[in-house]
Amino acid sequence: MSKLAGVLCALSFVVCYASLAGAAPTKSFTAATASLPSGTEVLATSNAKQVRASETFRDVVPALLKMGGGSISNGIGKIKKACGIDPVTAFDDVTLGLDGKSQGAVFIASTLSEKKVDDCLEKIASQEGATLAFKRSGSITEVTSSKSSKPLFYGWLPGDVLVLTSRPGDRALLEQMMGGRGEILRSKLGARIAKMDSSLALSAAVARRTKIESLTVETALFAVSLRGGDVVAEATAEMGSEREAEKVAAGLRMLSVLAPLPKDAPKELQRVIKAIDATSSKNEVMLKVKTSERDLGIIALWGLKQIAN
Repeated sequence: MSKLAGVLCALSFVVCYASLAGAAPTKSFTAATASLPSGTEVLATSNAKQVRASETFRDVVPALLKMGGGSISNGIGKIKKACGIDPVTAFDDVTLGLDGKSQGAVFIASTLSEKKVDDCLEKIASQEGATLAFKRSGSITEVTSSKSSKPLFYGWLPGDVLVLTSRPGDRALLEQMMGGRGEILRSKLGARIAKMDSSLALSAAVARRTKIESLTVETALFAVSLRGGDVVAEATAEMGSEREAEKVAAGLRMLSVLAPLPKDAPKELQRVIKAIDATSSKNEVMLKVKTSERDLGIIALWGLKQIAN
């Protein structure tokens, strides 16, 4: 199933970047919050249509594909050639849920029908001389290949929402991620989810107690919006105490003035750091920063070069 795995890799890359989005909740967000179990600690959603239209996406994605060493580009190319489908535009929005062990599922609001997805998988498998068999049971489909003894599983929910898990060969995990029946909304994460806006470029909620040196983060909410060529990022973190929140806010304000930067760092990075606005209220710290899409693109490309080197 090497080509099939390549397809899933390509799809996962595109989805994860778009996840890097008030109107009515998006299809994937609605499906995820109705399906994920109470043990979910991270929920992130992205309006892919908004992200794809951004200048940053157009500038950064080619660089990311290049960093992938050709494997991701090849996977996307195979899908286009075999199926006439562009994975970059094959979904409208996407939502990711993870548990405490970073296992979970991604819910993808597809622009394709389930039959078109199945037909595409069959065409790709045939290129390596394999045949596929599909067995459906409720909302779950089992895919087996004549060249592999290991099946793959995916879910398909009403409204053409595709569900893939972090372990595609694990049916039990898929069933768990699709069987929550709204439990997540009544969990610790639920209060943060209620404040998420799935129409934004990115919105994420976290309910995972995290120790950072002497500080404790209990829950957090993130949002990134694209407005007329500008990018606005906002975050709220619930700290272990009011004193911790004040300390973090003060540190962020100091960072905006004194942060040391590499000599080759672009001036745009300095502008973004100086634009950081941090305040605290009780045990919460709030951060907001605004920059242009152009500046963000320059910073992202510089950062990718640092990683590559």
